Amino acid sequence: MNPTLKNLDMLVIVPYGEKKIRRGDVITFMPPDRDISITHRVVSVDEKGVITLGDNNDFLDEYLLQPEDIWGCVEYAERKNRKIKVYGGTTGRVYAKIIRAIRRIKRTIPKIFKPLRPIYRFFHRSGLLARFVPDKMKPRTIYYEKQNGDELHLLMGKWLVGRIDRKHTNWDIRLPFRLFVNEKELIEFREKFFGIDKINPDS
Repeated sequence: MNPTLKNLDMLVIVPYGEKKIRRGDVITFMPPDRDISITHRVVSVDEKGVITLGDNNDFLDEYLLQPEDIWGCVEYAERKNRKIKVYGGTTGRVYAKIIRAIRRIKRTIPKIFKPLRPIYRFFHRSGLLARFVPDKMKPRTIYYEKQNGDELHLLMGKWLVGRIDRKHTNWDIRLPFRLFVNEKELIEFREKFFGIDKINPDS
């Protein structure tokens, strides 16, 4: 159900009683073939039963639920001392459609930009655009101590845009920030900082 619900959320579930189950409601139920409860959104309800779908899923759930399978409607999620309203009905249906549309767009973007990869690769390797970055946005590195190993973090302004540790030879830099940094200089800096003798920037 991500991003509607997340792991470790505490759910406030209200039994339906005499109320009708609506399309768009987020319900918690016990599937006929499992011993664990599931929380998904209602996409269809009629005299035959209730069909559900997780907000982060592409396929309908296989089971046809009956009223006795359903514990109730999720009205709130408690997360890090915050109480988050979980919308159902028409609002819930619209919300779920928006989430799925955003997910489809995210899947489509890499396909659209695939023909442009050679151009992108040229600019990020050449470092040409890095010359035009304003001074207050110039990349800077900070040293960050972690329990599982030290890291170098790359910042542009207030944004954390990249990181690297002793185990890796290439920086992990978020799109589109790779276009605005000189990666060769960063690799050389990493080499000096961590004391690595030889690094292949194209590995």
